[in-house]
Amino acid sequence: MDLTAVYEQDGEWIMGYIVEMPGVNTQGRTLDECRDNLQDALRECVAARREQAAAGDHTYRVAEERTRLEQ
Repeated sequence: MDLTAVYEQDGEWIMGYIVEMPGVNTQGRTLDECRDNLQDALRECVAARREQAAAGDHTYRVAEERTRLEQ
């Protein structure tokens, strides 16, 4: 499965997240540490979602839409 990982510098830390999987994010002091942590977070998220699916605990997307910040 190919996914998009994004890494951003935030002070002393590097933040990482998976674009296609909201909630899969982490941090590390180095890029390599952040990559390793992100792989761990991704594995844990996929395992949790599989467990939820096996238990019949599903969520269903009811809408997806663009929005704007109103002033």
